[in-house]
Parts: sequence; C-alpha cells; structure tokens
Amino acid sequence: MDPLKVSLPPPTQQLVVDGLITNDSGPYEVKLSYTTSFSNNLRVAPVNAGASIWIYDNFNNVEKLTEVSPGIYRTSKTGIQGQVGREYYIKIKTKFGREYQTTPQRLNAPGELANVTFQFDPKSILGANGNPGNYVDALKIIIDSKGAASGDLLRWRWNTIFKARTWPEFRSGGEGPAYFPSPEKCSGYVYRGGRCDNPAECPTGVCYMGYCLEKVAECTCCECWPYNYSTRSLISHNGVTSSLDFKEINLGSIPVGTQEFYEKYYINVEQLSLSEEVYDFWNLVEKSQTANGNIFQPNSVKVKGNIQPITDPNEVVLGIFGVSGITRKELYLNPEIVPYPLPPLDSFKRDCSQCFKLNYKEKPSFW
Repeated sequence: MDPLKVSLPPPTQQLVVDGLITNDSGPYEVKLSYTTSFSNNLRVAPVNAGASIWIYDNFNNVEKLTEVSPGIYRTSKTGIQGQVGREYYIKIKTKFGREYQTTPQRLNAPGELANVTFQFDPKSILGANGNPGNYVDALKIIIDSKGAASGDLLRWRWNTIFKARTWPEFRSGGEGPAYFPSPEKCSGYVYRGGRCDNPAECPTGVCYMGYCLEKVAECTCCECWPYNYSTRSLISHNGVTSSLDFKEINLGSIPVGTQEFYEKYYINVEQLSLSEEVYDFWNLVEKSQTANGNIFQPNSVKVKGNIQPITDPNEVVLGIFGVSGITRKELYLNPEIVPYPLPPLDSFKRDCSQCFKLNYKEKPSFW
C-alpha cells in the first residue's frame, strides 16, 4: 500500500497577542509572539521583540509599555489603572512598522463569587504520570456565582499551590543488590563510606539502608511549591436567559494525594467580566476544547481574537487583549477535607523541583 502524501501550504508566521487589563492594581502585561510550523519539533513560539505597545482609556490617559524581556511588555506599577466603567484599548507597532489595535472595551463590574465548595469524587482524574487507567481521587470545584447588571458575561479560572517534601539525601546510585548511597549535593548530606545497624552508629547524620550518611549542611532542595492552573475555557452560558445567578457550576477537579495535602492546599478562584467580543473568543475556545475527540465535532474553525490589523487589513492576527473586572476567593484546604486518613508521605528521593512539572523553588510570599 502506498503511503498517503499530503501537500501542506507553506507555513506563514502570524502574530499572536495575549494581554489583559483588570480593575486589579497593575502592572499589566501583554505578550507578543508568532505562530510556529508543524516542522518545528520544539514547538517553541518565536517572540516578537522590539515592538511598541500603548494602552489607552477614554479619559485621555495613555501609557507606553516597557519590554521587560523579549516579547513581554509591561506597564509600570504607578501607571495606568483599570477602573470599572472606563473603556480601554491597545495599539501595537512592531519593529518592522506593522500596526494593530483593538476597539475600545468597557471594563464591567465582575459580579460576585457567592460560594466555593468542594465535592469528593473518587477515581475520577488521571494521576500525575498520565498513564491510562491510573485514576486518582479528586475534589470537584463547585461555585455559586452572580453576574453584575452592567455585564453578565463571565469567565472563571483558578490556580493552586501546595507545599511538597522530598528526601534527596536518600537518592541511590543503584537498585536492589547494586544499591549504594548517592545523596544529591543540595540535600546537605554526603556519603563518606561506613556501614551502620542503628542510628547511634551515625552521630553526625542518619543511618539509611545500612549506610551512614553525614550531614554537612542544611537541605536547600527538600521543599518546593508545585502549582497548577485551569486550562479549560470556563464561561457563563446565559445567552438565552436574563438571569444573573449561576448555581453549582463545576470548574474542574484537583487531585487528592499525600503530597498535595502534606501541609495545606491553596486555591484561588477568579471571576472575570467579559466584553461581547472577548466572550465570543472564549466561547469558540470552549467549543474547540469540548469537541476534541468527539465524532460529531463541528468542522475545524480558526479561533479569531479582537486584534485588528491596520497596515494590512487582510492579515490574520491571533490572540486577544481582554478588559475585565475581576473578583476572587482564596482558600486554604486542610487534610481534613479528604474523607479518609491519608497514607504516609510519598518518599521521593530527588530534588523536589525535579519531582513536579510546575513548581516554585522559593516559598510564595503569602504562604
């Protein structure tokens, strides 16, 4: 059988914009990048550096953003401030002279996050390694919400952080009969040789697997703070109703495990108001996400944002600049929320930051 040959059009780079201004205090950020082709095995989007970006409001305030790193542009802490009731838009000029802008969007009040609760859901989400069939217990995030009369189009998102603990001093250089101690340098322990049968034989360290490990410094990699965030488009569905109340909305699930609840589990749930054009953008994203793998999914559609090309009206630009009121609820969950005693802490024997895909090495300021 001859292999199927598919002719693909030559790849073209398209501008991608990702920015948001809210009623939170600044600074605000806009990211510029370009799309990448399927032939780019690294899938790293090239940044758009050297551009000029301005944010305007309808009270004649304007601020030029500073490029703080390639492709990332930011307002100053004392610069333009998002306020409910005002309108905002951006202008972009690349280093090649191409210009873009958005239409003014009103910053509507975000409404109210009335309640955030959690429902235990056994064996409902894939575990950290993602192996098929490896399902773990979870907590569903359920909210009750209320929109504002000035704007009832809403988006929800959440992020989490927890403290993790590992034991890099117990790393081995072999397995089974070939075991020998090989503590990581950051663990604060070294192996200088020597066997032991009990802790008393290792007065300056610990006895592990019959070997003396000597403590020479404090561990600098035994703790880290893994984080996660929602990746689904979570929007209100109120196109056919005038009600401002949203009851028992399921925002997704967080895993239940001994590492997650080693100390406490932080979760931040946010509610953002949306303009109609930004709501339409996230609605298309949601349809694309939920249709994936469905045999009845609609034809593929390009998710177009609200960035208008000025230099070349026929140019296709991706991404979005959002203007949103925002409100949030921050909670700390204790192990008691899990309806059974959690087993002993997993003994990961590596640098903590190497055990979790996303993590902070330093303790968050609010922890």
